[in-house]
Amino acid sequence: MNCRRRSIRPPSVLVGLLALIALSGCGTLVAPDAGGPTTFLLVSNAGANAVEVLATDGRISTLANVASARLGSDVLPCGMALGPDQRLYVADRAGVRVLVFEPRDVVGGGPIAPVATITAPALTGACGVAFDAGGSLWLADQRGSTIARPAANVLQQFEDLAGVTGDVTATPSRTLELSSDETRVLPSWFVSALYFDADGALWFSDVWRWSVNRIDDPSSYPRGTSTDVVPDLQFDTADRDDRAASPMHNPQGLVRDEAGNLFVAMAGQPWVLRYDAASLTNGRIEGLEPAAVLRLPLQMAGAGDGPVALALDGTGALWIAVNERRQLFRIPRPSATDRPPTHTTRTHWGERGLLFASTAVFVSDADW
Repeated sequence: MNCRRRSIRPPSVLVGLLALIALSGCGTLVAPDAGGPTTFLLVSNAGANAVEVLATDGRISTLANVASARLGSDVLPCGMALGPDQRLYVADRAGVRVLVFEPRDVVGGGPIAPVATITAPALTGACGVAFDAGGSLWLADQRGSTIARPAANVLQQFEDLAGVTGDVTATPSRTLELSSDETRVLPSWFVSALYFDADGALWFSDVWRWSVNRIDDPSSYPRGTSTDVVPDLQFDTADRDDRAASPMHNPQGLVRDEAGNLFVAMAGQPWVLRYDAASLTNGRIEGLEPAAVLRLPLQMAGAGDGPVALALDGTGALWIAVNERRQLFRIPRPSATDRPPTHTTRTHWGERGLLFASTAVFVSDADW
């Protein structure tokens, strides 16, 4: 194989997921010297069927790509999360399953095999994945939804999965079928990210309907299936006269800081939007104005070139993985109000691939 670095232009966000081409990686790169706990940033890479591994040389601001863990050409990672057992859970949209990996295997790069494979007869799709404070795994099931034939997505809760190995068949304890009543909500047709905040609220973004949603206490719903579920908060930030110019354009990654500010990645625009905690009330809010627009120096030649995956490091700095030239930015003070938040670090998250419904997760080898 010719392993020269080459630039791969990501296709549009909507077309890209349906036409991803699996790209084999070129093996493990050089890892930092051992000498103490190492912090890693893991980024799921849908276009390369892989998890990208970045590591420090002692300072968090010097993260650099060191390896690519190849999950297999039949795996389409669509979100991942660190479980209560300190293992990595990856939603495989292509296989309609969740794959569980040991972080020590992932950071080594190269082809890796899961220690557990979780399937469920109730699942017809699998994308966003997150864990609540009680250790339950939540999945977004897109239910085969397409632009031509949209279907309301569902959120499913699975309990008691920590530490499982081998092939596991799971039954959801709760299934929340999101409302499709357009008089009350923007129906969720393609949930691309799930995220639990420190208050136990479940957030999700819809990349097709350009909305952000919050369910305050998803475990308060009765066990079994609940239909016509209306989020406690739903908002967009749209330009009603010029949709292409909307500040919220193909929202994907979500993360909140310690002050409760919400950051939302915009794959269709060269920025991340910040919404202050006080603005995140209840109900359906059309045209919620962000408190700040964190702009990045992107050319946006492709429809999905913008930010996709977000993560906060231990200092509170925001890391932003974008598709344009596979760049990774760090903004040290993302919630600053005395001056516009700007990036001070720029690197690359990988050698090749495409981010879609991708997740960035910090881990440390001190945990294993």
